[in-house]
Amino acid sequence: MKIIQRLLALLCLLSPTTMASESNDEAIKEMPNFQHKDWELACDNTGTCRAAGYNPESEYENLVSVMLTRKAGNKQKVSAEIQFRTTAYYGGDSCPSEVYFVINRKGQGDIRLSKACTGKLNKKQTQALLNALKKVSVIKFGTKRDTFILSDQGATAVLLKMDEYQKRVGKPSALIKKGKSKEAVLQPKAKPIITIPVMPKAKKHLTFGLLKSNLKKQLNKLPCDFVNKNTDIWAYALNDKQSLLEIPCMMGAYNYSAYYVVVDKQLNEVQATVGEGNGYENGIISGYWKGRGVGDCWASVEYAWNGEKFVLSSDSYTGMCRGFAGGAWNLPSYVSEVKHSDK
Repeated sequence: MKIIQRLLALLCLLSPTTMASESNDEAIKEMPNFQHKDWELACDNTGTCRAAGYNPESEYENLVSVMLTRKAGNKQKVSAEIQFRTTAYYGGDSCPSEVYFVINRKGQGDIRLSKACTGKLNKKQTQALLNALKKVSVIKFGTKRDTFILSDQGATAVLLKMDEYQKRVGKPSALIKKGKSKEAVLQPKAKPIITIPVMPKAKKHLTFGLLKSNLKKQLNKLPCDFVNKNTDIWAYALNDKQSLLEIPCMMGAYNYSAYYVVVDKQLNEVQATVGEGNGYENGIISGYWKGRGVGDCWASVEYAWNGEKFVLSSDSYTGMCRGFAGGAWNLPSYVSEVKHSDK
């Protein structure tokens, strides 16, 4: 995916989509990322879905976010996590040890918090929250000093989308549109396992002007903002026949992006294009990008070398840009287990 699409997604103008990958892109295309008002959804390739909700966007001092997670499968329950931020906590005040939880003026018990202002709802609290999100509700958390309001705007649409992806609509396990259908729901899939062989350490510094003319013609077709004869290029050995080229592609106020292609060892031609990132090490291309300067939303991607080609190993973002330093949550659309071979 082009970097501008990913950054626009973080700014909530688009829903995120996955960068291109020659080997496993087909498996990613159907992973839904959906945003509506103050709620959003991300489902990954194992069938697990995560819905995140926030305080109303007009509130910028007392911040709250909830993440609802549900795995694919017949008897999977929803789990709920919560986190808080206030200008006081940023300023050095310690996080409270617990907060109260109220729905439509009815107490739901207290929630214990970690020193990082995160906590988990119990089963009863989670069910009460799910029931409240199906209708217009006033959902509050707080202490004697602070009140945090969780928006219900967009929740029903997001939870319905979760049900649709996990094939629960019209079935007893649906969150929104329950029914008596006995048709199968989406079953969970195991994480793909990617094994990276022992990688050579060799790397070489080049400039674009020193490359062979045929390779330069191919690289000039890449979707990059700037490439000239003085552009610095790094070549990393992948094996005794192939190398990985890292070509600077985009430089912004707070983001950098390179483009990665696999070439033959003699640097004659491009054998495969991988995509964008901003770092390579030991068989893994990684990319991390801010959605905006304050750093409250990020996108990330990783590709792993399996001995034959680079395959997508991770694709994720941290949710809407809502004031949480480093991003509120990890909302992946693709997950895998990456192993390094010792042979």
